[in-house]
Amino acid sequence: MAPPPYLIVWDLDGTLGVFDGMRRLRDLARPVDVELRPGIGAALDRLSAEGFAHTVLTMASLDYAELILRGAGLREHFLEVASPAQRPKGDAQGIGTRFGIPEAVRPARMLFVGDQLDVDAPDDPRVLFHFENRPLRRPANRLVELVLGLRERGHGSLAAGFTDLRGEGQPRGDMAVRDLGPAGDVLLVSREDGSPIVACKDTNPVEPLAGHRVTFVPAEAHPELAQHPDWLIDRPWRG
Repeated sequence: MAPPPYLIVWDLDGTLGVFDGMRRLRDLARPVDVELRPGIGAALDRLSAEGFAHTVLTMASLDYAELILRGAGLREHFLEVASPAQRPKGDAQGIGTRFGIPEAVRPARMLFVGDQLDVDAPDDPRVLFHFENRPLRRPANRLVELVLGLRERGHGSLAAGFTDLRGEGQPRGDMAVRDLGPAGDVLLVSREDGSPIVACKDTNPVEPLAGHRVTFVPAEAHPELAQHPDWLIDRPWRG
């Protein structure tokens, strides 16, 4: 497989959606409800058409992640789904090597997306992290506009787009608010180690939840689990 032009590493729970309905799962043959971020499927399609490949890196078990993504109809979007058994969180070097993205160009071509800053951020401080703390309250198309807007500002480089939008000479640790066109206002900060972080600025943080509910039968979405009912006994849920 040829190296992708760009690669987004997605967290699972709290980023692609909120999957609290899985906590009530007691029978793989009974339907379960999960909540997806509004428009996430279309957003993944659009980003793919723009040259972005996708992977998932989660703290949850691999079976859990596969079950969620298959049941939600999202699995086809991702080249790789990995849990701690495959690679640690933030593994920019390992993922870059796996998909043929040289170290020198990772800041230009890689982006991590997650809802927990100290868990989901890349371990390479040059690689951009998009902090996403309200996945059900913000349509995914706004994330798409943010990513494409930064790439345009950086003339093809995500990291350069961040620097250009934030402005040269800004002190580390200081947060800047900038208008990024269709993406709206975004927050940009460079941490003390230089790692760049960008987030969408909330315009109405008290708006009601607007997640997209999906219902599926686990045993049908992931038939392999039906052969291992003990999976229901001990399962790491959050990821």
